[in-house]
Amino acid sequence: MINKNLDPMTELFVLETYELINDLENQIISVEDEQNLSKYINEMFRIVHTLKASSSMMLFTNLATLAHKAEDLLDIFNRNSDCIPNFDLFIKIILEFIDIFRNKIELVNCESDEISDYSVLINEIDSFIKSTYFFYPTINIKRTKAKQNNKYYISPVSTGESRCKKKRELITIDSSKLDSIIEIINEVEVLDNNFMEYIIKNNLTFNDNNIIKQLNIKIDELRLLTSSLKKVPIINIFTKFDRVIRDVKKQMGKKIKLELLGENISIERSYIKDVEGALIQLIKNSIIHGLENVEEREKLGKNHTGIIMVEAREEIKNTRISVKDDGRGIDKSKVIKKAIEVGLLDRKKVHEVGNEILDFIFMPDFSTETKITEYSGRGYGLNIVKENIERLGGTITVLSEVNKGSEFIIKIPRI
Repeated sequence: MINKNLDPMTELFVLETYELINDLENQIISVEDEQNLSKYINEMFRIVHTLKASSSMMLFTNLATLAHKAEDLLDIFNRNSDCIPNFDLFIKIILEFIDIFRNKIELVNCESDEISDYSVLINEIDSFIKSTYFFYPTINIKRTKAKQNNKYYISPVSTGESRCKKKRELITIDSSKLDSIIEIINEVEVLDNNFMEYIIKNNLTFNDNNIIKQLNIKIDELRLLTSSLKKVPIINIFTKFDRVIRDVKKQMGKKIKLELLGENISIERSYIKDVEGALIQLIKNSIIHGLENVEEREKLGKNHTGIIMVEAREEIKNTRISVKDDGRGIDKSKVIKKAIEVGLLDRKKVHEVGNEILDFIFMPDFSTETKITEYSGRGYGLNIVKENIERLGGTITVLSEVNKGSEFIIKIPRI
């Protein structure tokens, strides 16, 4: 959510930087997935060059210096992308660069005057460049640019495809202004209805009924259009999942494929923060608890790569969003044992409980894990998800089958 108190220039910087770093993040994750830098390097260079220019314009000198250093690094591989001495370190550096920019725009958005020191990453980039010189002793990092139509492009221009969608021009509108527009349209609709009632009540004639019909149609179109402006495409959330999966799966040592369905669905802007947090937690849950490692999957006759599917679709009254995996499923016996231990279930009534036993996993401080780790064990993750979704007037349920997988289903009301 953009701070309404920002001046126009700063607001534009925050919006554009946020979009650019998200694009860069998608690019670098594509590079890692495909092990193909040459396909994306030109676009990555363009993004970093733009970040450098905008940071300099906003007088964020330290940030511009960091971007300049990253630009040096990318320029090397713009012309020598067939082989990199340390591919994993290159990915790590770019992701750290992205995180720094993301943190900075959050500080700017909060009107913080904090001045950050980026010397650690700058030194890391310097070291990487020096090692690259050793690998490519004839490299000259002088930039080559072709000027066309008053815009700068890196030569040669790559034609590689990217997962990034074609950019659209975006503007920021105060949500209260949208509310006012919707309210005015509603008032116009009431006046139109009153006008028609007045004509009928007083036996008045109107020579051209087509004008009234067209007026009603346009009022309906206006109402639908303004309502849609208060919604956000769910793809804005989906684009963040690649990074989440990338970071966690590396720690867990698992192979994972993410499938996304329903990217064209939109949800209320006010829902975004809670829905995004819920889906990220559920995806992490699938990676950590749901999907087996390669050895386990092989023993079970499963494909080495686990699948996580996130699907959004519209129902009559709700938007339905599900997170489904093909992992180990939830062991009901462990849930029952834990529920008895913490006093949520009477041992004598175990036989009376059906699938609703799974609802216990949404209780606070409820976890079947025996030890606390960096990612799990405290038993609050799913409880927070449930509370946030219910605050929106929604629901969350879970379906699960041992060795087949689990599916968490969120339903939030359509306004």
